[in-house]
Amino acid sequence: MNRLLEDIGLRFVSGNSVPVERATLTRAEYDQLRALLSAQEPKAVEGEGRDALWTWFGLSYAAWLVLPRVMMHAMPDEWQAKMADLLTQWNATWRNMPDVATSVTLRSHGKIIPAPDYLTNYRYPDTDALESMKAQCPRELAKQEAK
Repeated sequence: MNRLLEDIGLRFVSGNSVPVERATLTRAEYDQLRALLSAQEPKAVEGEGRDALWTWFGLSYAAWLVLPRVMMHAMPDEWQAKMADLLTQWNATWRNMPDVATSVTLRSHGKIIPAPDYLTNYRYPDTDALESMKAQCPRELAKQEAK
């Protein structure tokens, strides 16, 4: 890249290209430089998946997604396998994560509360508590109303 920049009269300095002297680019040089520089720009992900994820977060200001492990383990096996694959992809993509730690603070009516056992004890889950938090699908509700 430095050779290409020098060929068109630019010098690479600390991550920025600066003019050495006024350069006149041929169309081919311009296209080559533009392709080189655009290849180095991070690509914004576009598509239905991106739109779906933005829609999922809605208008919230959430900068993080936190999911209780015990509730993920209470999901169907197929869902858990997909989640494990997604987390594996996440780790493979973001190999150089910043050296920061996160913590979760639970609140109820604005006051900090201790985490309930049914949300933290993933080794011995309270299945009754977990089941009570699950939404019932419309088919199940219709069956209960018919009884």
